[in-house]
Amino acid sequence: DRPWNAIYLCGGGSKLPGIIDLAKRRLRLPAMLGRAQNVLSAVDKTQDLSYMTSIGLIVWGEQMLRQKRSGKFSISRFKSVVDVTDKMRKWFKSLIP
Repeated sequence: DRPWNAIYLCGGGSKLPGIIDLAKRRLRLPAMLGRAQNVLSAVDKTQDLSYMTSIGLIVWGEQMLRQKRSGKFSISRFKSVVDVTDKMRKWFKSLIP
């Protein structure tokens, strides 16, 4: 069983024609475009799908800084870059039915 019930596509690749329908068919899950929420910026590009990955990384980095300041920050789950990439590879494989 999968712990999620939908797929949100973001980044420049989500603009590809037919990608939503392809994701729905291949993953057998509802698929839709992901948009940034609650992101305040002086730049109006925050809703452009091409920037969603960058915005996500900025939000994640800010959350990590908050955790570090509060003493709750830990990356000890990952022993090396190889460990991280191995976990990512397994996660991506788990997405394909």
